Amino acid sequence: MKRTLLQLLVTAMVAVAFTSANAITWNLYDFGDNVFDNHNNTSDIDIPGYPGQSDPFQPQPGLNGLGGERFDIEGLNFATANDKFYLSRTASFGYGAYSSVWNYTYREGDLFFGFDGEDDTYAITTRNGVSKLVQVNSYLTIPQIPGGLGHNAAIVASMGPWMVDESTELGDVQNVYTMYEDLEPNPLIPANPSQTNGDTWVKEYAFDMSLFGANFDIRQFSTVNFRITLECGNDLLEETHNITPEPATMVLLGMGLVGLGAHLRRRK
Repeated sequence: MKRTLLQLLVTAMVAVAFTSANAITWNLYDFGDNVFDNHNNTSDIDIPGYPGQSDPFQPQPGLNGLGGERFDIEGLNFATANDKFYLSRTASFGYGAYSSVWNYTYREGDLFFGFDGEDDTYAITTRNGVSKLVQVNSYLTIPQIPGGLGHNAAIVASMGPWMVDESTELGDVQNVYTMYEDLEPNPLIPANPSQTNGDTWVKEYAFDMSLFGANFDIRQFSTVNFRITLECGNDLLEETHNITPEPATMVLLGMGLVGLGAHLRRRK
């Protein structure tokens, strides 16, 4: 029996090592080729001044569904592995989106999230290229700026949190911003220069889940909910992702069940 348990333990350790070694193959986490997603972006209200759009207004996914418009957030991926929290967000701009019409660079909002229905408990802030995980105490909504939609109260309410106002810092977040040249040339210029498509940027984040606190266990939640918007209010991403046990945990659970079954059979 001892020999069998030892073999199971070794097998589980090898499986964990294999999972750890193969999880991070491209920057912070390997989400495969799915840098976009089916949710895309949405604003659940009719934004005036956009004739021909559906009601409620939903920004289009961009050229052939790949690059996205200049002011576009295209997708978000989420995973946990090895006690780390991983996010990958795809947008058509780096730190901000410049409008040649309004001569203004619209900043991206902070990435807000929460668990089981909450979406503004925590946030990942990025200032001068440095990202932090914070617990949100209060937040700002989109302001009134040139070319922005902050003058419309309904739009402001629909966009929700834009930037953290007061917060409690929990710790550092790794970040990697990569322009995806293989996916979209730089730049894509349609007939109307004011609607010039931006690049495709993959923005990745990773942090230790211990930053949430010593007694935090993500398995107590069933979903994690994200939201982020642009300063102008042109684009909103809202997504809910299910929380599932990481592969290494499932391997260990499987090994444990096999060992328990073998032990019970021996007792019989």
